[in-house]
Amino acid sequence: MPVSTELKNLIDRCQEDYQYQLPYYQRMQRYYQNNSDVVIEKSSVDTTSTSKIKNNYLKRFIKEEVDYILSVPITYINQDMEQDLEQVVKYQLAHWKKDHDKKLFRRALLYGKSFEIYYIDKISQFSSRILTPLEGYAYSEDDELKLFLHIFKKALDKTGTKYMDVYDSDKIYHYKDGVCIGEDSHIFGEIPVGVCLVDDNENDTLFEDIKTLSDAYETNLSDLSHEISQYRQAYLKMLNVEFDPEDLPNMKKLGILKGTGNNVVVEWLTKNINDNFVMNTLKEIKQNMYELSSHINNNDQVPSNNSSLAMRTRQLNLENKCKSNVDAMYNLIRDRIRFLFKYLYILQNKEYDWKLVSLKFSPSLPQDDLMSAQILSQLPEGLVSQKTARELFSFIDNVSFEEQQVKKEQEEAMNIDLDDDNE
Repeated sequence: MPVSTELKNLIDRCQEDYQYQLPYYQRMQRYYQNNSDVVIEKSSVDTTSTSKIKNNYLKRFIKEEVDYILSVPITYINQDMEQDLEQVVKYQLAHWKKDHDKKLFRRALLYGKSFEIYYIDKISQFSSRILTPLEGYAYSEDDELKLFLHIFKKALDKTGTKYMDVYDSDKIYHYKDGVCIGEDSHIFGEIPVGVCLVDDNENDTLFEDIKTLSDAYETNLSDLSHEISQYRQAYLKMLNVEFDPEDLPNMKKLGILKGTGNNVVVEWLTKNINDNFVMNTLKEIKQNMYELSSHINNNDQVPSNNSSLAMRTRQLNLENKCKSNVDAMYNLIRDRIRFLFKYLYILQNKEYDWKLVSLKFSPSLPQDDLMSAQILSQLPEGLVSQKTARELFSFIDNVSFEEQQVKKEQEEAMNIDLDDDNE
């Protein structure tokens, strides 16, 4: 069935906007891959060397934020009193790669957003594919996704053919070099795409915050290195020295200069470079990058006996920033669970309520378990449930499993006591 004129016009407009934005996102990718403007642009003044020092704080800060938020596995909290939705979600997503969320979140922090296409694989498992604005384009109206474009090339296709899959609420339209070559239906009843939107303003990203500072840092560091390695801090001053250009290789090899007369002068004319000024400039640029990104320099010396509370206070700005980023990941995973439960309803004719699954993100910070234990021991009995108490301790990864283990051990101990009484 041919694509309607209205849909075709919308797809064309989306493609135009995608092509318009693509160079901006490609630039972000370059910076993350250590190919900043400083590295790839050749100076019109500096003609003796093209080597540049790469110092990728953008990648460092993004990885720090991802590790801070997702190093500890996300906890699914079941709020359904009749069904264990936590185990349902974990079982259905057990085949996913362990670093899936980290990869997706890294891309979201770099580009400001990333996408997740949901599909059913060859063995009927609920799966997903991560996309970035380099390969995907989402068109929304009133916060509702209306159309999604997946633009790609096939790895072994050397012809340069461009492929595109267009998703709407019912179908997937397949394009090859701009021509629709077929369509397939999908089962979800809406566009099967989750969006991890860190910020809807493309200028409000870590890349935009530190790009110019990063360029300045790499430029100054590279220039300083060239001053040292290529004698740029000095010029060779020669008076009353005559030689032919053909003599230069021999003079270089022997290390001898031949002068005439009594007024021969051969000496270095050195630049007066203020070392403190250079180092202070680099230090100031570096400090500004840390401040604008709300990160802390972990190479700074801190007291070895700092408590977990003191360490957490030190990272307060980073924690507040990450809380905003967590919301984007929270929204995406909730959509993921919603699509999963849609599929399970079709597959098993069993209805699960995705609203009864909440999520808990635990920041990767040392926890003072001794302090938590002391607080719990002083609370009135019945004020806090055992499940909530277990969630406070860093060494308990799976609260539900731990609860089952405790019950099992208690039952075994009770059976042993009964056997002893019978004897």
